[in-house]
Amino acid sequence: MHNANSSPKRNGPIIEHASDIALLAIEWLWKFWLAIGKLHLLVGEPGSGKTTLLADLLAAFSTGGLLPDGTRAPKVFCLYWTSEDSIQETVMGRLIAAGANLENVLVLRGMAEHGKKRYFRPSDMPELVSEIKRLRADGIDVRVIAIDPLPSGSGNTNNNDAVRKYLEPLILLAEQEGLAIIGVRHLAKASSKKKLADRINGSVAYLAVSRVVLFVSRIAGTGTSRENPVRGVLVRGKSNLGPTDGGHAFTIDSVRLEAENGIADATALKWDTQDLIGDPEAIVRAAESNTAAVEDELVSEMEFIGDLLRGGPVQANEAISSGQAQGYTPENLRKALAELGGKSMKEPGYSRGAWYWVLSVSDFDNLRDRSRADHQEDRRIRRRDESDRPRSRYQERGSRDEGRYDDDIPKVEKDGKDEKHDQDEKSGDSTQFWAEERNLPEAGDGSPDESAPFWLDEMNLPDQLSTRETFMTYMSRGGDRS
Repeated sequence: MHNANSSPKRNGPIIEHASDIALLAIEWLWKFWLAIGKLHLLVGEPGSGKTTLLADLLAAFSTGGLLPDGTRAPKVFCLYWTSEDSIQETVMGRLIAAGANLENVLVLRGMAEHGKKRYFRPSDMPELVSEIKRLRADGIDVRVIAIDPLPSGSGNTNNNDAVRKYLEPLILLAEQEGLAIIGVRHLAKASSKKKLADRINGSVAYLAVSRVVLFVSRIAGTGTSRENPVRGVLVRGKSNLGPTDGGHAFTIDSVRLEAENGIADATALKWDTQDLIGDPEAIVRAAESNTAAVEDELVSEMEFIGDLLRGGPVQANEAISSGQAQGYTPENLRKALAELGGKSMKEPGYSRGAWYWVLSVSDFDNLRDRSRADHQEDRRIRRRDESDRPRSRYQERGSRDEGRYDDDIPKVEKDGKDEKHDQDEKSGDSTQFWAEERNLPEAGDGSPDESAPFWLDEMNLPDQLSTRETFMTYMSRGGDRS
């Protein structure tokens, strides 16, 4: 029989008979949830409570306390590294609030290089693996490693090869040293309609190499105030090692702790005593919809949007502006639209058109009918206005009349105003300034009220001198009053 522990004598593929391979049972730190020698993911959106939940799990392992299902955790050392939260201001508060045994929790603070301290980088992972092996050789039984968040190593979390290359040392470390590694990841954007395992942000390699994926989801409508704290659920989105049904619910409360420089605010998690049952997909969908809580929170916004869109689609900017005028936030208005089953979209067939809020795509038919009716109404009003407007006997001068002699007739200043020679602003009667100002004789026998405008005189070809002729005669006399 071949000795499986012996070193290979030549380079190349290592192939063994299945009869020579021993069967081993999975060793669990938390049965069906966290296994020794495996990589796990803890996935959730910001604000779902995943880092507070992680601190609670580390506290249970550091003290040998109770796990969410009521079973007792083994007392082991835990190593924690985060690149997002402040160790002293955030992580320490959560560990203390969870009741962790801080002597059994190791925190990675950075790297020493040439006598100086710097931040830990993903490229330092091989050195971290060596250090963990040294700690275990010194009797510090590190069994749980938490990495928040689990990076890619190259900075490109969508590169499958880069992610696998980075995670390979962690996987080998877990297998060789008997560790349970928990890596935190965020959710992908706009992924709420996908399956839980497909909602992980980044490369599919994260899902492929992880043996168990823990999924955290906040219950909708919670976390709005101190009286309404954050509520959430924990399920398994994927497991290659055991069942995935069921889950656990929790509440996150705000706590205040005494710190060296004053009072520190932190969060603490409390598990529900009753476990959740059923399919994890259904549990998360129920938590994220939580129709009753959402309707209580958005009842006014939903009523407003329903009334606004009852008559048909409304442009998105107009809907938001109208809602803000009523004191509603754009975020809640969008949530209300989604809860009513509406959507934001462009009119079918008009890809370059405006965005509309609509309850049903068929409502765009009403929009077209409404636009057509408005257009017909505008035309009807214009026709009515044109029919009511009095018809002038003569048309206004067009551009072809510009430059006529009367355009150059000088103005006369009277009482601080410039007046045209043929218009009296007070009476509105047509006059001749040279006759009025210089006491010239009247152009005709009639009174001023009966005198016709000069253009009427010219067109009717009267026997009397025209206004132009009168003016030219006056000018030829050199202003003589005789």
